[in-house]
Amino acid sequence: MWSEQACIYLDIDGDDLLGENRHILGWQGDTLVAYARILVSEEAVEPVTIGRVIVSPAVRGERLGYQLMERAIASCEQRWPERAIYLGAQAHLRAFYGHFGFIAVTDVYDEDGIAHVGMAREVQ
Repeated sequence: MWSEQACIYLDIDGDDLLGENRHILGWQGDTLVAYARILVSEEAVEPVTIGRVIVSPAVRGERLGYQLMERAIASCEQRWPERAIYLGAQAHLRAFYGHFGFIAVTDVYDEDGIAHVGMAREVQ
């Protein structure tokens, strides 16, 4: 996978295989070029969380990030239509996620030396 964040974390953590969590994969032939993870809390009042959104540098500019987010949001809305969607975005991508109806719900915070902001998309 790509390591432009330059921070170390387990690719597979304790959340990856739990319950109804989902993984959105984008392939070009046999090559994985896009990925997003959807985490679902067992608490019905908590939002669904989209995370680990990534597109290979080799295919950036092909709008795969938009397609990836559209599919991730559609998956959330289909399976959990009554829940808001949350994500922790890199701060410089606020406008990108804003395109999908996400608004900032936290101040900017540091995560592994990278500025992030919590963003949410209310039930549509």
